Amino acid sequence: MRFKIYIVTFFLFHILVSFSQQTITGKVTENNQPVPYANVLIKKINSDLIIQYTNTNEEGNYSLFFNVDVDSIVVEANSFNYESSQKIIYIGKEKKITSLDFELSPKTTLLKEVLIRDKLKHASVKKDTIVFDPNKYKDGTERVVEDLLKKLPGVKVEDNGEIKFRGKSIKKLLLDGDDLFDYQYSIGSKNINVEILDKVEVIEDYNENSLLKGIKQSDDVALNLKLKKGKTDYSGNSTIGYGIENRYETKVTGLLINNKTKAFGISSYNNIGINNSPYDFQSEILLVESINESDLLAKELIKQGSFFSNLDNKFHRINNNFFSSINTLFKINKKLILKSNFSFYNDKLIRQNNSSTDFLANNESFSYTTSESLTKSPKIFNGGFQLLSNKNKNLNWEYVGKINIQNIEYSSNSINNNILQNNQVSTNSFFTKHSFNLTKKIDDSKALISSVLFSKSQAPQNYNLTPGISIDPAENIISNLQRSRFDKSNLYFKVELIGKINKLKYNLKLGYSSINNNYNSDLTYVNENGVIVNNSDFKNNTNYKYYFPFAESTLVYSMEKISFKFGLGSQYFNLQLDDKIRNKNTNSNNLVLTPLIKVLYKFSNKSNILTSYTYNKILPDEDNLFEGIVLNGYRNFQNNEVTLDFVKTHSFSINYSYNDFINLNNFSVAFFYNKKENNYFSNTLINTYSSITSKFLANIGNQDLSLNFSGEKYLDFIKTTFHMDTNFSLSFDKDIINNSEVRDVESRNLYFELIARKKLMKKVFLENILTYNNSTYLTETDKNSFNSFKESFKSVYKLDDNVKASFTLHCIIPDLSIKNSYTFIDTEITFTSKNKKIDYSIVGRNLTNNKTFETTFITDFSKTVSSHNLINRYILASVSFKF
Repeated sequence: MRFKIYIVTFFLFHILVSFSQQTITGKVTENNQPVPYANVLIKKINSDLIIQYTNTNEEGNYSLFFNVDVDSIVVEANSFNYESSQKIIYIGKEKKITSLDFELSPKTTLLKEVLIRDKLKHASVKKDTIVFDPNKYKDGTERVVEDLLKKLPGVKVEDNGEIKFRGKSIKKLLLDGDDLFDYQYSIGSKNINVEILDKVEVIEDYNENSLLKGIKQSDDVALNLKLKKGKTDYSGNSTIGYGIENRYETKVTGLLINNKTKAFGISSYNNIGINNSPYDFQSEILLVESINESDLLAKELIKQGSFFSNLDNKFHRINNNFFSSINTLFKINKKLILKSNFSFYNDKLIRQNNSSTDFLANNESFSYTTSESLTKSPKIFNGGFQLLSNKNKNLNWEYVGKINIQNIEYSSNSINNNILQNNQVSTNSFFTKHSFNLTKKIDDSKALISSVLFSKSQAPQNYNLTPGISIDPAENIISNLQRSRFDKSNLYFKVELIGKINKLKYNLKLGYSSINNNYNSDLTYVNENGVIVNNSDFKNNTNYKYYFPFAESTLVYSMEKISFKFGLGSQYFNLQLDDKIRNKNTNSNNLVLTPLIKVLYKFSNKSNILTSYTYNKILPDEDNLFEGIVLNGYRNFQNNEVTLDFVKTHSFSINYSYNDFINLNNFSVAFFYNKKENNYFSNTLINTYSSITSKFLANIGNQDLSLNFSGEKYLDFIKTTFHMDTNFSLSFDKDIINNSEVRDVESRNLYFELIARKKLMKKVFLENILTYNNSTYLTETDKNSFNSFKESFKSVYKLDDNVKASFTLHCIIPDLSIKNSYTFIDTEITFTSKNKKIDYSIVGRNLTNNKTFETTFITDFSKTVSSHNLINRYILASVSFKF
């Protein structure tokens, strides 16, 4: 019943339209002289339908009145031998009389190209660049760039801050054409004030290296933030807020831009769930920076608690966060640029998790409960340098250096089936990277690139568990001490020739890569007699290294409507694995060929279809190559059945897209199919006290299918933008549970999201988001399934240019079968001073004062109902200064 009320309420907002009598008066002139008997017409926007018309008198004056059921109209004045003049006006209930004068010009051929209708466009397209006007998408609640980007068509901001355009991750976030943030661009998107933006540009076919423009075929995308004029010397914001139950927020940002320098700095401190940094220690989701460097980073095997939630951070992220960062770009001279990035992050995250799990597999069933009080305290120092010369006509070079130091102290008190345990995990990781790139432009059709990279990473972890657990349930353990450490180094260099011959672009690459991995682990325990026990089955000392020369070639042939891309990579791998504990030494040599085919057909400038196929062989990861058992959680053990075989994968995709950003009419349909000839599977032994997982590679294939639809449409007659995202995925996998035979596992997932945004009478903005999710696991004998639903309704009211208020209602049903629903209410009122320099705000969060949130998680053999605590209701008053 509640769901129906929400739906009815939502659509009632969309049919509310103001009906009022309006009067328009004015004068039509030419060179300040009246134009008698000129026509004055009123039309609907994007329509030639005339609502009302009149003529001017001998003095050029006119007056007309009409009843209107729209909130904006086009008024046109025209006369013989004069160019027509159009103006767009917005109709409000409170304004009954509008004065509108026209100045006509003599009719000439040149002026026919001037169309004031451009004010209606949502975007403009210039070759490979799409330009968005931020004012067309704002509702008044946006504070930082990220808030705006979430509303731009084709743009999606992921939970980790990653920005995607049409499903493709952006390469860079530029500031007036310069890359100030590198892969940590979420520092800019999360903190730059949206009010200083003039335009947002999406640059497709983006080449970071200017010498390669027009030579290299690029699939990269970049976003460029164009700043308003007059905001480019020095500007900044400072915010201080305090609320009930000791809630506080402070934040200072500064932006400096002149002919030689660009700099952005931020310092923030809060305990209201806000994360202004690019770092996230709440989930297993990789950061943007980590995605790009994942092959270089040492693994962290020991888990450090679950802080993930399906709710927004502002409801559940109980933190005490300090973050400071300074990013600079200095033009030493016309040809040399120095960039630096320094940041420091310190936080304290707190969480209370409770869960109840029902296990059902192979005609075996049991239940167990867990409870955990978590505290995680991460500290990070990150520093980076880049020195580049990119203004030469034929030669560019750059050096990039980076260092990252992390310390994470994690502690928890866990209750595993009534057994109280204390967990202490300490992680100290280190990462450094250095690279040098040189580009030589041979002529207008050829360029040579050479690169060298060296990186080193380490991730030592120490885990104390008291009382401990054993693989043997009958054995009593006083305490466990698990040590785990990965070390990884990488040396890489390549030479690349890029060129074009008429419609053909080519890329030839030769190089060499060498990777060295070391893993050491040791699990000791104190038994019930107080004796320290060591066992070689719980130790690892492995060295895994591989090196390979490689040669790759790519050809792109483009015609007017169709283009072909062919690629072939060849690598000759030499793999070596030395297990010093078990005295095993394994070697493997493999020649790997990886073909790529892409075909793009353009039906028009707005629509195209892209299909692709790739074949690859994936190297074994270092965390799949240790045999000794490792304790990685208070009830979890892990090891592997080791092999150096590759995982063989086939990937196929087809995507149709139609993009009319000018009229906000876009949609895409994509189908993905992935097949693995062999794959890693899990053999899991699970009981009420512990789980032991062993990964193994089997010559058994699995496959995944996915169908995605994304669309956006603006309906002018109701002044509403609709956006829909839906995804259906189907996966066929296998596993072994409690010594069963290999089981076939089918998983299905359906995700649906519908967003509607509407503007009413210039002062009221409405947004409604509906989300539905279904997850199902099927085996030969069992089925696990659950459905969730969420609706968020937001209304924003602008009383005038100085006062605005917003109200947000979240209604969530995390599991429709349980019928347990949650309602969250947020509100915010902001008053802006007349000089626009000071904002006074009152913010209310979780006004319904929900204490906990419960959700459901399923696998093919279990169903877990878990809950976690939330940030208590608070009201915070803040003041922000702009300078």
